Amino acid sequence: MENYIIGAGVSVLAGIFIYLFRKRFDNIDEDLKSIGKDLNEFKLHVAEEFVSKKEHEKDLNSLKELVKEGFRSIHKRFDRFEEYVRKELDGKEDKK
Repeated sequence: MENYIIGAGVSVLAGIFIYLFRKRFDNIDEDLKSIGKDLNEFKLHVAEEFVSKKEHEKDLNSLKELVKEGFRSIHKRFDRFEEYVRKELDGKEDKK
C-alpha cells in the first residue's frame, strides 16, 4: 500500500516538474522549427543558385563556396540557440 502512495506522489511531482519546464522551454521548440525551416530554405537557395547559373559557370568550386556560406549562417544560428539555452539553464540554476 505504501508503494502505491509513494508512486502516486512521485507521479504528481513528476507531472508538476514537467509542466513547469514545458512552460519555460516552449521557445526552444519554436527555435528548432525555425532552424529547420532555415535549413530547408538554404537547400532550396543552393539548388536555385546552382540551376540558375549558365552551363559553363557551373563548377564545383562555386557550389562549394555557396554551401560553405550557407553552413556559416546555420552555425551562427545554432550558436545563438546554444547561447539561449545556456542562459536559460544558468538562470534556472541561479534560482536554486
